[in-house]
Amino acid sequence: DKVFNIVCNIFETDRESITTKTERNGKRIYASGTIIKIFNEVLNYSVEEIQKMIPKSKPVISKHKILVSNLDYKHPQESDALKKYIFCKHEIINFILNQDNGTN
Repeated sequence: DKVFNIVCNIFETDRESITTKTERNGKRIYASGTIIKIFNEVLNYSVEEIQKMIPKSKPVISKHKILVSNLDYKHPQESDALKKYIFCKHEIINFILNQDNGTN
Protein backbone atom coordinates (compact mmCIF):
# COMPACT_ATOMS: atom_id res chain seq x y z
CA ASP A 1 0.00 0.00 0.00
CA LYS A 2 2.89 2.38 0.71
CA VAL A 3 4.07 2.16 -2.91
CA PHE A 4 0.59 2.95 -4.20
CA ASN A 5 0.20 5.82 -1.71
CA ILE A 6 3.50 7.42 -2.69
CA VAL A 7 2.99 7.04 -6.44
CA CYS A 8 -0.64 8.16 -6.39
CA ASN A 9 0.29 11.22 -4.35
CA ILE A 10 3.19 12.19 -6.63
CA PHE A 11 1.26 11.57 -9.87
CA GLU A 12 -1.94 13.13 -8.45
CA THR A 13 -4.09 10.12 -9.25
CA ASP A 14 -5.76 7.32 -7.34
CA ARG A 15 -5.28 3.58 -7.04
CA GLU A 16 -8.46 2.80 -8.97
CA SER A 17 -7.24 4.83 -11.96
CA ILE A 18 -4.03 2.81 -12.02
CA THR A 19 -5.52 -0.63 -11.46
CA THR A 20 -8.84 -0.65 -13.29
CA LYS A 21 -9.51 2.44 -15.37
CA THR A 22 -8.44 2.74 -18.98
CA GLU A 23 -8.75 6.47 -19.69
CA ARG A 24 -5.84 8.15 -21.38
CA ASN A 25 -5.11 11.16 -19.22
CA GLY A 26 -1.31 11.12 -19.44
CA LYS A 27 -0.91 10.41 -15.74
CA ARG A 28 -2.32 6.92 -15.43
CA ILE A 29 0.12 5.12 -17.70
CA TYR A 30 3.17 6.81 -16.16
CA ALA A 31 1.90 6.12 -12.64
CA SER A 32 1.15 2.51 -13.57
CA GLY A 33 4.57 2.07 -15.18
CA THR A 34 6.24 3.62 -12.13
CA ILE A 35 4.49 1.23 -9.76
CA ILE A 36 5.27 -1.76 -11.95
CA LYS A 37 8.93 -0.79 -12.37
CA ILE A 38 9.38 -0.16 -8.63
CA PHE A 39 7.68 -3.41 -7.64
CA ASN A 40 9.74 -5.35 -10.18
CA GLU A 41 13.16 -3.72 -10.01
CA VAL A 42 13.35 -2.27 -6.49
CA LEU A 43 11.21 -4.71 -4.52
CA ASN A 44 11.93 -7.79 -6.70
CA TYR A 45 8.29 -8.75 -7.27
CA SER A 46 7.61 -11.15 -10.12
CA VAL A 47 5.20 -10.24 -12.90
CA GLU A 48 2.74 -12.77 -11.44
CA GLU A 49 2.89 -11.03 -8.05
CA ILE A 50 2.38 -7.65 -9.71
CA GLN A 51 -0.64 -9.02 -11.59
CA LYS A 52 -2.29 -9.83 -8.26
CA MET A 53 -2.14 -6.13 -7.33
CA ILE A 54 -2.61 -4.64 -10.78
CA PRO A 55 -4.98 -6.82 -12.83
CA LYS A 56 -3.36 -6.32 -16.21
CA SER A 57 -2.00 -8.79 -18.74
CA LYS A 58 1.71 -9.52 -18.97
CA PRO A 59 2.04 -7.60 -22.26
CA VAL A 60 0.40 -4.51 -20.72
CA ILE A 61 2.59 -4.74 -17.62
CA SER A 62 5.65 -5.01 -19.86
CA LYS A 63 4.49 -2.09 -22.03
CA HIS A 64 3.98 0.20 -19.01
CA LYS A 65 7.32 -0.76 -17.48
CA ILE A 66 9.18 -0.22 -20.77
CA LEU A 67 7.47 3.15 -21.21
CA VAL A 68 8.93 4.35 -17.91
CA SER A 69 12.29 2.70 -18.63
CA ASN A 70 12.56 4.63 -21.90
CA LEU A 71 11.56 8.07 -20.62
CA ASP A 72 13.61 10.86 -22.23
CA TYR A 73 14.56 13.75 -19.95
CA LYS A 74 14.86 16.01 -23.04
CA HIS A 75 11.15 15.66 -23.82
CA PRO A 76 9.08 18.06 -21.63
CA GLN A 77 6.21 15.69 -20.74
CA GLU A 78 8.53 12.73 -20.33
CA SER A 79 10.97 14.78 -18.26
CA ASP A 80 8.23 15.52 -15.73
CA ALA A 81 7.22 11.84 -15.57
CA LEU A 82 10.87 10.81 -15.19
CA LYS A 83 11.38 13.24 -12.31
CA LYS A 84 8.26 11.87 -10.63
CA TYR A 85 9.47 8.28 -11.12
CA ILE A 86 12.87 9.11 -9.60
CA PHE A 87 11.23 10.92 -6.69
CA CYS A 88 8.87 7.98 -6.04
CA LYS A 89 11.75 5.52 -6.14
CA HIS A 90 13.73 7.73 -3.75
CA GLU A 91 10.79 7.98 -1.32
CA ILE A 92 10.22 4.22 -1.32
CA ILE A 93 13.89 3.43 -0.77
CA ASN A 94 13.99 5.96 2.09
CA PHE A 95 10.88 4.38 3.58
CA ILE A 96 12.48 0.92 3.42
CA LEU A 97 15.76 2.13 4.92
CA ASN A 98 14.01 4.03 7.70
CA GLN A 99 11.77 1.06 8.41
CA ASP A 100 14.82 -1.19 8.71
CA ASN A 101 16.36 1.32 11.13
CA GLY A 102 13.17 1.35 13.22
CA THR A 103 12.45 5.03 12.54
CA ASN A 104 9.05 4.42 10.89
